[in-house]
Amino acid sequence: MAGKDVVQVYVNAPYYTGGIEKAEVVLTDFVKTGTIEPGASETVTLSFKVEDMASYDYQEAGAYVLEQGDYEIRIQSDSHTTPAGIEPIAYTVAETVVYDESNPRSTDEVAATNQFDDVSAQASADGADGTVQMMSRADFAGTFPTAPEGDDFVASDATVEGFEAWDYDAAAEGFEGDMPTTGADTDLSLIDMRGLEKDDPAWDEPS
Repeated sequence: MAGKDVVQVYVNAPYYTGGIEKAEVVLTDFVKTGTIEPGASETVTLSFKVEDMASYDYQEAGAYVLEQGDYEIRIQSDSHTTPAGIEPIAYTVAETVVYDESNPRSTDEVAATNQFDDVSAQASADGADGTVQMMSRADFAGTFPTAPEGDDFVASDATVEGFEAWDYDAAAEGFEGDMPTTGADTDLSLIDMRGLEKDDPAWDEPS
């Protein structure tokens, strides 16, 4: 029976205990064949940049990092399955490359940087001081999440504070400038305001 297939290329990056946590395999490119008749074959070409093999390091570099070491490029039918007779291609990175703001990847409009350090600070490698223990490939079974119990159900003071009602009066203290008009009618509809600058006179137009 005629049919189509998807050829996928994955990369297995070197993994160092205590270093950047990363997936065992990462999809880097794929292509769908045309219709292949019984007994026929088709040759497809897949490609990716070396920089695409970098892993994001939010703990140390705060950027994508292409770590030194031996990489395996694998042609697979899915993330778990390598077809019979297919051998991985070895690729060695001689020196670690950090793709920070001074050296962004060629496909990045701007270099990736940490945006949620406050959230990341709530997790740690050992789960000490009330933090959440992170899973690690170095000890997958030992770091696998467990059901919460006891104090796990008690919110911290910071969490409780984050859910406090907004104190409008306190926020308004010391405010300088004209307060917006509220409670007035107008012939304008919200759609009429789309795209207008915040200081456009239409925002103050009376009914």
